[in-house]
Amino acid sequence: MTKKKLLCVVMSFVTILGFCLTAYAATSTGFAVFSSNTAFVQSSTYTNYSTSSTDALYGRYNSTRTYAIPGLLSTDYINSSNTTKQHIKYVPQGLCIYDSDYMLVTGYDFTNTTDDTSDNGTDTETGNSVIYVMKDNGTTWVYQKTLVISGSKAHVGGIAYDSAHGYIYVSKGSAVGIIKKADIDKAISSTGNPVTIAYSSTSTVNNDASYMAYNSGDGKLYVGNFDNGIMYSYTINSTTGALTVSKSYTFPTGVSQVQGIGIRNNKIYISCSYGRNNAAKLYIYNFASGSFGSQVSDLRLPPMSEGIAIGSTYSYVLFESAAWPYYGGATQLGGTKCPYPCDRVIALNGLV
Repeated sequence: MTKKKLLCVVMSFVTILGFCLTAYAATSTGFAVFSSNTAFVQSSTYTNYSTSSTDALYGRYNSTRTYAIPGLLSTDYINSSNTTKQHIKYVPQGLCIYDSDYMLVTGYDFTNTTDDTSDNGTDTETGNSVIYVMKDNGTTWVYQKTLVISGSKAHVGGIAYDSAHGYIYVSKGSAVGIIKKADIDKAISSTGNPVTIAYSSTSTVNNDASYMAYNSGDGKLYVGNFDNGIMYSYTINSTTGALTVSKSYTFPTGVSQVQGIGIRNNKIYISCSYGRNNAAKLYIYNFASGSFGSQVSDLRLPPMSEGIAIGSTYSYVLFESAAWPYYGGATQLGGTKCPYPCDRVIALNGLV
């Protein structure tokens, strides 16, 4: 073989290898829209929502603790045939802090759902719901791995961690899936990525579980619905994790379209949003003894806020505006891109 032919063969192999690596890259972990913090703070997503003290980002945005939403460009999942596949249409939903140094982000696959009117080609499979695991490295949050929920393609709008009894709860329609802490820990420490994880059991709730939060103050799980605006608290069986309804709540006047909640230090944090062009809201109310008290804050956020997690110093807000249906693939669905996409989990200080 001549040197020229050998060079052509090598270049062809490199090209094919490069294509394969690109086509089957791991779950994406970088920023999907704005490549740097500088690009983000110069964008309209930031500048339009940081102009006054009534904007959540104004004087509160912390760039170091803010991190890229995983899976926006691609998510690896394991299907029913135990085959690892990849889709680009996963949408982030729920958020919670786990064991203080982990954060769990839920996502569902939009591919071939009833709302997906785009051409999926020959791939008519909807991927299982996932939990992205983020680890606090002492400076910021870094992606660890993807946990694929066995047998579930649910919207997974909420996730919460009961630190007293060691259960993780995940939205599953009119029920919640229950994962034991030992199973989460085993999955995180295992080799391989992604890995499958299964619910140990499920527990029915009084309405579709759009969002949820665990309240360490009273040891109850709070679960609510986006459509009817009703939230319930549940006592938790320490042996099985099963839920028993305790009390129903109606949100204060003006608080609607709730996407996520967080409860800490006798305060409830409420993420509300609807529509890709409308400002989202972050409401904070006093919530001592499991009852709504006076309003603490009424703040604007960029559109399409979802889950919220409250740490000891920072509050974290997740957004779905940079996901495929609302940004990258919006025009394919006959819509328009969200004009204020947020491709990161925003860290806010001064609210805890």
